[in-house]
Amino acid sequence: MLRAIYNGNPNTLARPHLKGVCPHCGEEVFARCGTHNEWHWSHKSTSQCFWLKESLNEGVWHKRMKNLFPLEWQEIYVPKNGKYKIADVLPRFGESTNIPSVEFQNSRISPEELKYRCDFYGEVTWVFNLKAKWFKGVKITNKQDWFQINLPEQLRFMHLINTRGELIFHHYNANYGDRFFVVDKLCFGYQKIGGYCRKVLKTQEFVDRMSGLRETIPQRLCEIIVHKRWDEV
Repeated sequence: MLRAIYNGNPNTLARPHLKGVCPHCGEEVFARCGTHNEWHWSHKSTSQCFWLKESLNEGVWHKRMKNLFPLEWQEIYVPKNGKYKIADVLPRFGESTNIPSVEFQNSRISPEELKYRCDFYGEVTWVFNLKAKWFKGVKITNKQDWFQINLPEQLRFMHLINTRGELIFHHYNANYGDRFFVVDKLCFGYQKIGGYCRKVLKTQEFVDRMSGLRETIPQRLCEIIVHKRWDEV
């Protein structure tokens, strides 16, 4: 666990000799500041914390995406109306900026949870892993000056995404490496769903964009279009 409550601050990073409180379960946690692993907070071995169990199952892709950004920007507690969520990345945390948080999604997410997170954050950039199992059947087509990404039918609920930020699909293969497709339009037909992308980012370009160092994040995530026929797009 990267952060714990210390002196009332729920976003305290581990430092030598500190003792804090887990914001999830309220148990005491201890700063582990060795030389082999990144500094973190640790529960007692007898802990029943539900968050601890979930964090141990964090996937390789999810952790790799978070680690593209400085540790100080990762796993930030965001309070709202007496509740809180943990943002995967909150770029330039601690500065007076208006940059949306970044959520990396690899595992399947329900429509209800997607809408809840959108409503909670209000400003969030979604990054979905096209290599995840639930994206099986996805097809990327190069149309010269833009890319068309055909999405599986079970992702029809993605029209619920309506926040300030961006919608980005990440794809990796041996020929091109990491590519981040920035969606301009998300289109829904009777039988097909597709994203249209003109901008494809390499890793450093993606990090700079999310950090607000290159371009201003748009006021609306992307244009969402519902068509009767796919060929109307």
